[in-house]
Amino acid sequence: MAEQTGRDLKGLLAVPEVPQEILYIFDWFCQARGSEGLSYQEIAAWDSLTGHGITPEETEALMSLDMLLNTSQANG
Repeated sequence: MAEQTGRDLKGLLAVPEVPQEILYIFDWFCQARGSEGLSYQEIAAWDSLTGHGITPEETEALMSLDMLLNTSQANG
């Protein structure tokens, strides 16, 4: 694997540490995302049901996470 990627397996499997201050965003993402991805309407409905009071910045963070996941799945 290292020959193909230039990185050893340990480096490829390393997951960056997420700052504690933003872990809730990832938790919300896991709660709100269905099998088909997120839309602004789905986030609004989820927020209405949970009462989190999500901000526009947090909404954009969720949409960015969704886009990154979709891109990584498309690229295999």
